[in-house]
Amino acid sequence: MSVEFKVSTQDCELAMRGTEESTKYSTEHDEESHYLYRIYSGDVQTLPEHWALDGEFEVGGHRCKWMTIAEMLADERIHDVNYDVVTTVRDNL
Repeated sequence: MSVEFKVSTQDCELAMRGTEESTKYSTEHDEESHYLYRIYSGDVQTLPEHWALDGEFEVGGHRCKWMTIAEMLADERIHDVNYDVVTTVRDNL
């Protein structure tokens, strides 16, 4: 969180919630790939100024946008590519 998303280590607390493995087709690499997911919940005391609450924002080269689990599952692309990840997050929080 501190390196990739510019959150102060004193301002963030992470808790491991679970792990999940998945083998699925990778659209990025055009082949079947094996994934190991580590699910964390995070408590950030003060959001950095550049984190927009509405719309998209960029942090460390990552395009970001706040979404609920329901919004992610309703998004066709996210549902098609990462349904397993979103439901794993949902089931571990």
